[in-house]
Amino acid sequence: VHCRSSGMTRVCFNAFGEDDPDAPEEPLTFEGHTAQVIGCSFSPDARYVISSSVDQTVRMWDTKTSKNVLTMEGHEGPVFACAYSRDGRHFVSTSADATVRMWKSQTGEHVRTLSGHVGSIFACTYSPDNRKVATAAQDNSVIIWDAETGDQ
Repeated sequence: VHCRSSGMTRVCFNAFGEDDPDAPEEPLTFEGHTAQVIGCSFSPDARYVISSSVDQTVRMWDTKTSKNVLTMEGHEGPVFACAYSRDGRHFVSTSADATVRMWKSQTGEHVRTLSGHVGSIFACTYSPDNRKVATAAQDNSVIIWDAETGDQ
């Protein structure tokens, strides 16, 4: 969920279970994006959440402390979607710049950029075995990528 407050875009959600004794009374708020937040994805262990934004960044947040632990830059347009791999070692982001970027989860290091769509890419997901990434774009296509090589 995203919300606007005092011109700052905030990501707000409750990452705790209903009966979790450590759960805060109010949902955690993650502040840092400077424009609309469009997508988000939990890490497999729910320790982190990544968010994608019109501010052209992907941010990683600690779900217990609400701290911004990593900020990934490199897209040349709004970042529409992001998704963790099922093993949590990588995540991908998609953008209006018609690229898919793959990142290392532990460091935020850029691994590779995938190109093949024409126009904005609005959705992405990993296959259950982490070997493939699927993306859907404005060009009316879905591309299946090899997550290891980046090949289509």
